Amino acid sequence: MREQGNAAFSVGKLEEAEALYSQAIDADGEDHKSYSNRSLVRRQLLKFDEALADAESSLENDPLYVKAHDRKITALVDMNRLWEARKACAYAVNLFKKSSKPDAKDALDYFKIKLSSIRSNQVLVAEDLNLNVSSLEHFSEIFKHCENSRLKLAAMATMWNQADKKLRLAVFTKFLLILTGNDQVPVDASPLVDLPMHNYADVKVPSTWLKFWNSTEDKVGMFHEMYQLCTKDEQNLIIIDLKEYFQPKS
Repeated sequence: MREQGNAAFSVGKLEEAEALYSQAIDADGEDHKSYSNRSLVRRQLLKFDEALADAESSLENDPLYVKAHDRKITALVDMNRLWEARKACAYAVNLFKKSSKPDAKDALDYFKIKLSSIRSNQVLVAEDLNLNVSSLEHFSEIFKHCENSRLKLAAMATMWNQADKKLRLAVFTKFLLILTGNDQVPVDASPLVDLPMHNYADVKVPSTWLKFWNSTEDKVGMFHEMYQLCTKDEQNLIIIDLKEYFQPKS
């Protein structure tokens, strides 16, 4: 049946090919090639969710099947799920880096290029801001590609204002290490008050960012990561604010 599906696909009979691949899968639920081929057909039929599911089913039956990895990544890109596409591509890179399969080197080179392409073509769209943040790595990807400086600075100021004095002192101490190379400078936490937000009155910080901020245990690390992902100009503005709070005990 798979061969018949291939023949139908080769002459553009997509619905027929889809049906034949489905019959092949019904006959053999572990036929990873039929799952992968049906994924390709369903993508061309604009059935992106089903194309993704088929690619994943193919990988369940053969985790090293190159075409299935490629079709999974492509389906994610088609649905603009770029974070997940990059993650899947990076997974493929690491997988084939360790593989001893004869075609592993070619697969590794291919997925390295594909990963670079996905990263270079990344554009932060409104949907990205509303995605539930799954990890600090995921948040960093979104924050890194945000070109709205006021949004980034407003997010950091909002998170600062939500922090208690103990956390503010820990964050500030971390930045002392960045600014002076010394994190042992005694600092009085009492001047570490709320930052004024009138400059950001028109900026709406995504609720998904704040939800992740409130849930993460490593808030100091998250704050530091945000700073590292800021541009030099943005970092300079942050340093100016921090120096206003530099109140060493006499």
